[in-house]
Amino acid sequence: MVNGVKTEIHQILHALERRFVLPTELQSYLANLDRGLGGEDCFREVLEGLTCAHVLLRDVRLRLDANFFQIDALLLTGKQVIVFEVKNWGGAFEYADGQIVSKKSGKPYKNPREQLNRCVVNLQYLLKTWGFDFEVVGRVVFIDPTFYLYNAPIGLPFLFVPELNEWVKALNRFDGWIGESHRRLGELLVARHCPAKVDYDLLPVYTFKKLKKGMDCQNCGGFGTRVAGQRVRCLECGCEERAETAIVRWAVELQLLFPKVKVTSRLVGDFCDNQFEVRRIHRSLRKHFEQMGTTKGAYFIIRPFAPKITSEMV
Repeated sequence: MVNGVKTEIHQILHALERRFVLPTELQSYLANLDRGLGGEDCFREVLEGLTCAHVLLRDVRLRLDANFFQIDALLLTGKQVIVFEVKNWGGAFEYADGQIVSKKSGKPYKNPREQLNRCVVNLQYLLKTWGFDFEVVGRVVFIDPTFYLYNAPIGLPFLFVPELNEWVKALNRFDGWIGESHRRLGELLVARHCPAKVDYDLLPVYTFKKLKKGMDCQNCGGFGTRVAGQRVRCLECGCEERAETAIVRWAVELQLLFPKVKVTSRLVGDFCDNQFEVRRIHRSLRKHFEQMGTTKGAYFIIRPFAPKITSEMV
């Protein structure tokens, strides 16, 4: 199960995957999104070992002129800003002619150093424009312990799993510090974060009628669930979820899947195959969302839990 913060398109595809047959290319796309987010989760655990003073930002998407660039993680400490590009690739690869090639399939992968350099250059330009005097450096982190890169030249800005603990220890030995400029820059980066908009052209054509109805498990995604008092219990994996939380989750999914539809208590009831009384659903939604109207046509303003930039200061 991926625990990180999903983009909106990632949330939509996960909701669709459970209730609709995705085309093969979208299944592969979703698997890549899951793998990428899983790698970011693993790297987050590595950075939890940092004890030096720092500001850490994750999932930063910034605009420069008419273009955007995405940064997986960004660390501010001392006079440096470190940009991280995280790759969760597994298996044996070879570095050849500036490309990273899978030894198993022979497939060439785009060198993540190019993406990293673009982010470093763009961020350095923005920082100078904003009046900050920090050195911007970059690292590509290969977070899968099964990844091995043959013939990698010395001096590449790559970090591999066996190096990460020692690299974190070296940062902790460094006399890092953060001051007002770090805090101002961190706040400015959060303010300038631009969440990606959904490209609906990527999605298959689907209707409410064609979606599978029922109470999916938040953990395994199965529909072998039962209402047990105030909880929804999965008979397949044993996971339990508060009934009210599950109802709210389904309402958010409905709004994600059908952004132009007015979400009503009855519609949420149909979505979960009428396993709850409409009155119970109405009480749950009214506690969490703004109700519009008071008659049978009443609906709720659902504000999906949009992904936001995550940050911490230590």
